[in-house]
Amino acid sequence: MSELTITGRFDVAGVSLNYRVDGTGPRFLVCVHREGARLEEWDSTIPELADAFTILRYDLRGHGMSTQGKSPSHINNFVYELMALVDHAQIEQFDLAGCSLGGLIALRTALAFNGRVRRLILLSAVAEDATNLDCYAAHGVMRGNDSSEEIKGIRCPTLILTGEEDGDLSFRSAQLMHDRIAGSLLEILPGLRHPLLRCAPQVVAARMRRFLLDENPGVPPERSAKTNT
Repeated sequence: MSELTITGRFDVAGVSLNYRVDGTGPRFLVCVHREGARLEEWDSTIPELADAFTILRYDLRGHGMSTQGKSPSHINNFVYELMALVDHAQIEQFDLAGCSLGGLIALRTALAFNGRVRRLILLSAVAEDATNLDCYAAHGVMRGNDSSEEIKGIRCPTLILTGEEDGDLSFRSAQLMHDRIAGSLLEILPGLRHPLLRCAPQVVAARMRRFLLDENPGVPPERSAKTNT
């Protein structure tokens, strides 16, 4: 199988984003990495997905080869930069996956741009106000950004993945998101910690592929339930 890889930079609102496009598939998939990581965090998932998707991933501001910029690292700025990059790539509709901080960015993007996000995948993500978590507080993105009530507005099929040993907050938040996003699917992966992409990238890639290509990815709200696998 031949794969197409494109790398580039895109400047938006004083931030220079480093990005990469892989794959030759007919559907677009945007992947957002966790705090403290970079776009290469998704490397091990690409072989499983590149035939079915054209995959856009990038370094968040202040990460990898992207610049920090002068504006604050507020969640709304992360969302704006993601969508500016998507528009730059001339992508209208896309599937969206995010890990940890990237999951929060993906969640807020799906809320603001429901009509453009086809399917949503949240890996080790936290929807509640988690200012006590060093990983988020260090970037100043969670202050006053509790999404736990707003997420009822998400309408696209959603897969929530978290590790069995990811900690009480992540587990509780995963269950809360599952309860409030109608028809969402929740999988608790046994024996895995935070972050999932480091612990078991092939397992995550297989779950992503199955969910994204399933013709009926969700279940009726009254029947949705936690799945331990």
